[in-house]
Order: sequence, then C-alpha cells, then structure tokens
Amino acid sequence: MRHAILQLFFGEAVKEDGKISVLVQPDFDFAMELLQVFGEQNPNLTIHHLFCMNNNEKMVSMRKNYNLSCLQKILPICACGCDYRAWYYYDNVAARLNEFRLFPYLILTEHCALAFSADYQNAILFREETTLRMMREMFEGYLKQSEPLFERLDTVQSQLGYTETLIRHFVASDSPRYFFQRMPCLSGLLTAEMLERHLVKEMPGREQMIRAVAQYAKVMQTQVLDKKTTMFFSEDGIKSFLETGRVDEYPKECYSPLDFDERIALIRRFLALRDRANLRMIRETKERAEHALNISVNANEGYLLFQTRTERLIYLSIREPSILMAFYDYLESMKPEELCTEEEMLGRVEAILYEFVACHSREGSI
Repeated sequence: MRHAILQLFFGEAVKEDGKISVLVQPDFDFAMELLQVFGEQNPNLTIHHLFCMNNNEKMVSMRKNYNLSCLQKILPICACGCDYRAWYYYDNVAARLNEFRLFPYLILTEHCALAFSADYQNAILFREETTLRMMREMFEGYLKQSEPLFERLDTVQSQLGYTETLIRHFVASDSPRYFFQRMPCLSGLLTAEMLERHLVKEMPGREQMIRAVAQYAKVMQTQVLDKKTTMFFSEDGIKSFLETGRVDEYPKECYSPLDFDERIALIRRFLALRDRANLRMIRETKERAEHALNISVNANEGYLLFQTRTERLIYLSIREPSILMAFYDYLESMKPEELCTEEEMLGRVEAILYEFVACHSREGSI
C-alpha cells in the first residue's frame, strides 16, 4: 500500500499543475513526509488536506495535546513552499479511526483514488471516472462543512492589514499578550525616515506601506507596550539583526538592510522598553530551532510567522482554539530557568553591541 501511495503522490507531483487531495491524520508519518518532500521539490503542487481534530479531552499523544501534535506534523509542509491548505473537523479521534471503520482514509489525484484502512494494511484503488467524480464531489462537500486551519497571508499588504487588526484586538482585550520570536520585535520601532530610506523605490503601494508600518509602530508604542505585554527574544536573534540589518517580519526584497548606526540605535531603543513592557531573553539551548516560529498571541487569537525554504514569509492565523490555548499556556508558564535575568540580559546585549562595534571598526580600518 505504501508503494501505491508513493506512486500516486509522485505521479501528481511531477505535473506542471498537480493537485493531491488527502483525508489522512497528520500522525500518518509516511504520507506527511512524502508530501513534504514532493512539496519542496515541486512548488507548483497543490495539496488539500482534511483531517480530524480531537474533541476528547482525555486523549493525548506522547503526553502532548493531540491537536498541537497535529500542528507540529503539518508545519514542515506549510514551510516547504508548495500551495498547502488544511481543513479540520471535530470528532473523538480514537473512535473515529478505530478498527471497525472500514476505510477512513482517502487519497485523491486526477486519475486515481485510494481508500485505505486506519492501520494502513488494506486499501482499494479506484480508477473509473464516474467513481472519481463522485469522490471529488464528496471531498469538496466535506471541505465546505469543515473549518480552514489557517488563513494564509501571502502579500505584504495583507500581512500589514492583518497584524494591525490583531494588535487593535490585543489592545481591546484584558488578556496578557505574548510575542515570542528569535529576533527582538523591532518593527514597532521603525521610523518613517527609516522606511523612506530603505523601502525599495519601485515597490507597488510603497507610500501606503510606509503609512501602514508607521501607524502600526504608533499603535504598538502608544497602546501595546505596557505591563500586559511580554516580548521573548534570543541572543542569536540580536546577533542576526546586527549582522544583517534585517527584521524577520518583512520580505528581504522589499527593503535594503538598515545602516550600521540604525541597527545599534534600534537595539538600544528596544532595551529601553523594559521600563514599559516585559522583555525576556531566552536562554539558548541546542534543541531550540535556529529559525524558530514567531508567535504572537493573547487568550483569544494569534498568528504564526515563519520562513519557507525559498525564504518566503508566511503568516498563519491561528483559528483552532485548543492550539491557540496550547501556545498561550506555554508562553504564560515559561520557567524562570529558561530565561535570563534582567541583569544577564543587559550584560549579554551590551557585550554583543561592543563586539559588533569593535568588529565594524576593525573592518573599517583595513
């Protein structure tokens, strides 16, 4: 059966406009890993994925929230660069996929459909066009009854519009808010002068973007940066910003790197926020991903931001409540030993700035 799945995926992935529809659980590692590989190799591939989210609070997977473990399986495909879309519905997963369900899984391509059992041992392959048409209609009907897991925001304009709306919702809520990212959250400190200097002149909607980012910065500084806000960042993120002059939130092709003095000034302005908001520097560990997700959440909504292998930025609006709360609970309960004290944070950042200036001076004297 695994050979059949491989052949179905391969046959569709090599097409110029291939499309694969799958009704499988994200913990079916064989299928998910294949989809990731083919998605990386074929950016024009479209994948529509429907799966069941668990509504049984007693069920856990490897001692983790089952729905969060589903997200962990899905994110590599989101980041691989193809057009991946996911929908979910609720059920008791243990009952939904028990051995008395005949063929709960389905893979659909242009010319074939494969229905198979929950233990991946038995399957039926369909090729007759009337049957395929019926299955496509059923699958589309299922999608209409399901919820999209994410809202993809693929343009700078849509990203700005979404983040501005989210920040306003954050302000209107009494819930604590958390910004968790490798690099310090610097976009709220960018000035109109910086934007005017560095945004690509030929960029469509350039003036509109300058106004939007400036407005976002104003809202952040006047309404968001208070003691209900906690910003997590890493030492590696500080170094990365100083070395590149780039912030994580915007595509590289939209702007030129910030100047040497601007980089230092932004870091110092960020540190000065500690009197208004909660700044938390994460202790570096080998297990922590170099390009970890950027997460912005409160108790009611949030989003993930990450970079694909092709350096494309993807914003994913978190819609599923249990996943949202899993992120929120994790950030709310970060252990003290995982974070630097304020004294350690200031000492490390000052040491990084000193080394950056010294290195720049040495290079300038050569």
